[in-house]
Amino acid sequence: MGGAQARFCAVANHHGVALRHAIVSMDGDLSCRERLRADLAVTYPAVEIRRGDTLGNLRRIRAVLGDLRPDVLLTHNFGAIEWALANRLPGARTRHVHVEDGFGPEERDRQLPRRVLLRRVALRRATVALPSRVLLRIAQTIWKLDDRRLRYVPNGVDLSRFEGASVSPAPWHLPGETPIVGTVAGLRPEKNIARLVRAVALVPGLRLVVIGDGPERAALATLVADRGVAQRVALVGHLDDPASAYAHMDIFALSSDTEQMPLSVLEAMAAGLPIAPAKAHGN
Repeated sequence: MGGAQARFCAVANHHGVALRHAIVSMDGDLSCRERLRADLAVTYPAVEIRRGDTLGNLRRIRAVLGDLRPDVLLTHNFGAIEWALANRLPGARTRHVHVEDGFGPEERDRQLPRRVLLRRVALRRATVALPSRVLLRIAQTIWKLDDRRLRYVPNGVDLSRFEGASVSPAPWHLPGETPIVGTVAGLRPEKNIARLVRAVALVPGLRLVVIGDGPERAALATLVADRGVAQRVALVGHLDDPASAYAHMDIFALSSDTEQMPLSVLEAMAAGLPIAPAKAHGN
């Protein structure tokens, strides 16, 4: 689960039954619905999105918006830009809130001109929420969005999850007494956990714990075996709530190629851990 999903679940759970939701996952993964309160009114409309068929996608999305007639359209990141564009078509114009909280590997070093243009057009009349000052400057100077529609909303975590919480046993077993470096991340290319594995392999005895799951897990398991550090690296997988796991780490490491305001760093800070960023763009 990424920050966008965690943020939406927190907001939806906070408002409870006061709101109804129709949730569309762009990649079809709905596993995060387990985080939503059982008493929420939620539907999951099926929307056929075809890669490369922009006009067809716009028509299908516009039809869904016409059927749902939502009071607010909430979109997250560039992956949902077609929803923002569909909402600009005649007869749509639902109140629109867009959250942009970071970039994938294709935009880690520079803004792509086509995406800049699409954001300028699609988000011109939207309220745009941004969790970092870097993103705010980009929205102002590169996307050239109306400053009156921009909202700087820093990420945050519930400190009560970490204050005075009982420490449960570590959800991993790594022999030894040397320091444990930990990280919590979706195992996606832009998180570059491989960089962290290679770094730990250079320090004799240092142990590494990776909490999270995703498409890079198999490649990381192969890298751990190839570097001969299987006894020092634990790929723990997904934890519903990693709050207690931070207590078993000595230091938190961030190895992402691109970040803005990662929730995992805030959680590590709440747990009192020192932070070691290997490489990250944003603040």
